[in-house]
Amino acid sequence: MILRKLADAIREQNWFTVIVEIFIVVIGIFLGLQVTEWNESRKDGALEQKYLTRLHSEIEDLIQAGHNASGNLGIGVITNELSRYERLQEVGQFLIGEDTAKPMEQRHCRALYRSHIYFSDTVPMPTIDEMLSTGRILLIGDDELRTKIIRFSQAGMESSLLMDNIRNDRLLLSRIHPELIQLKANDAAGSDAFCDFEAMRGKRSFINDFADNLGRYRAYSELILKPQLSRQQTLHERLDTALNLVH
Repeated sequence: MILRKLADAIREQNWFTVIVEIFIVVIGIFLGLQVTEWNESRKDGALEQKYLTRLHSEIEDLIQAGHNASGNLGIGVITNELSRYERLQEVGQFLIGEDTAKPMEQRHCRALYRSHIYFSDTVPMPTIDEMLSTGRILLIGDDELRTKIIRFSQAGMESSLLMDNIRNDRLLLSRIHPELIQLKANDAAGSDAFCDFEAMRGKRSFINDFADNLGRYRAYSELILKPQLSRQQTLHERLDTALNLVH
């Protein structure tokens, strides 16, 4: 209809009508594009909220998993891992004679037996993986939040590589030094392990092997566990802000 009127106006050289008809066409196209853009923007906003809600749920599950009670005295798993590092440091101080006044206890023996065991692995984050693989990370309009999500993923990959290096050639002290760390046949967790701490102080090979495990556990604690907890908490707080959530 409009095109026929425009063609008739051009044949009749009715330039005023031509200009009006062209103006109507341009306005119609502009409004159509605006409506399409608004509709796409609305869909993108809804999808962004969906991703943020899913990610918030995943990060909460991840934090909760780290704080769930373990079988070791009923404390949180990650808290238990960090506590083990403290016990290992105390064992080290005892072995080199810096703190012989503090008696070595069963908790120190248990930490010593488990000094080759690491709880933390890189936990998959399906929502982050999906956003990055599909390019939908660009739906996150908050630049700061988008950057934190990307860095969270990158840090997870770096931690995974570091974890592989820490685990490589780790030492099972109870297997190498069975005369110093003795286990009961039915005690796979080492809860009732016996450690001859005095004899350990006089055996250089054991001290060397212990120092190797302590160094690995230090890297695990300081370079993986603590930064992991910090990243989880920071991202959780930023998501709470984005979703207007208060806990």
